[in-house]
Amino acid sequence: MKDYSFTSLLKNRNWATEYAKPVTFDTADKKILLELAINSRIPLSKLSKKISLNRDTIKYRIERLIKAGAIQGFSAVINYSALGYKGYSVLLKITNMFKDFEDALEKFFIEDPEILKVHKVSGSWDIYMDIICKSENDFKEKISGLKNLCGGHLQDFEVLTIFEELDAHHIPASFFGQDIGKIPYPFGRVSQVPEIIYADKKDIQIIKILSKNARTTTVKIAESIMLSPDAIHNRIKRLSKNNVLKGYYLVFDPTSIKNNVYLVFVELKGHTEKREQEFKQALLNQPQIDDLFKIGYRYDYLFYMQAENPSEFNNTLMHIRTKFSDIIKDLIVLSELKEYKYTEFPSQ
Repeated sequence: MKDYSFTSLLKNRNWATEYAKPVTFDTADKKILLELAINSRIPLSKLSKKISLNRDTIKYRIERLIKAGAIQGFSAVINYSALGYKGYSVLLKITNMFKDFEDALEKFFIEDPEILKVHKVSGSWDIYMDIICKSENDFKEKISGLKNLCGGHLQDFEVLTIFEELDAHHIPASFFGQDIGKIPYPFGRVSQVPEIIYADKKDIQIIKILSKNARTTTVKIAESIMLSPDAIHNRIKRLSKNNVLKGYYLVFDPTSIKNNVYLVFVELKGHTEKREQEFKQALLNQPQIDDLFKIGYRYDYLFYMQAENPSEFNNTLMHIRTKFSDIIKDLIVLSELKEYKYTEFPSQ
């Protein structure tokens, strides 16, 4: 039986950016990537009809892009807020990061299931991480453990609260061409929710499986957690309707298209609601911005941005800063050097 979930190729793969060699993409590759970025769970039979390529050709091309390191995986966008989690961003300033200490830090990050993403960066901070916790006490214990591990290496740290994910561009729209328009990428990992959705043990097992490989079939999920395929289908449908599962996306390595990743934190000053809305819309319209978050409290917005070189990045940032100089009080820029960890949902 042919493996259209690509499980064997993706087995034990680390999603953290591996800094792949630049990959050559033709028009057919880009069509495939676009559809997978919008919905990575799309059946190949449906994808075949949409882009007018036969299923085996599509399968071969996806396998080639996985082997080349461009495609790192297929995952689900999970609304943590709906499951009772709170999101935090933590910035660390580290001194004397020798190899033994860095290895111990990386081990700490990898072994803690609620630390989802960790970047080594350059700029005014050295490490940036995303953490989700269900209680403030859990978060405090996590930070306490991190501070104990760092000891005298930790010069400073800052905690930011993630209020809402406003948009996500899993692959920059500019990669697909100038006239691609607004791409309906899935997003919404953090949001304002009217109530917490109850998810039982089976629901959480389904979410974990889809977060590791969104292309896993309902039959395989059913076999794994001892339910019928119909029951799996109904549970996925319910989780989607309740805004727990927001969609399915492609885990893509930006270095395969020669892009560097930057993190930008923006602090606003006295402004009207209308002016802030104009600022937010300008960010949403910027095709090089990957991910946009509303955060607090020192900074108001965080966005990830891709650019092929510092000059391209600086030009785009200068345009934003000049256009909104009346409301931008401060911003910091961090350049990604290494990704220690990239996961979508706690594995334990």
